[in-house]
Amino acid sequence: MIAPYQGMWYRARVDAQHGKTYSVSFVDYGNKGDIAAEDVKYLPIPLKKERVVAIPCNLFNVKPSKGVWPDNIIAIMEKLLSRGYVM
Repeated sequence: MIAPYQGMWYRARVDAQHGKTYSVSFVDYGNKGDIAAEDVKYLPIPLKKERVVAIPCNLFNVKPSKGVWPDNIIAIMEKLLSRGYVM
């Protein structure tokens, strides 16, 4: 499947349906979103052959103190990751 994100189309996997909305995972980036069902399209056949680029990962032995990461920490990590600072 493909779904829009910030004005562009990306490969996506439908994780759940909630009425007229799909919860999707963008397989090449790892982010998720809720997309209107009419905006989710079938993936063109040539793109089905491409391997998924995103891989699940986590920081070894690092956990948030209250069970959930605060929004400001998530924003910092996203900024660092988008600039390629993580090795």
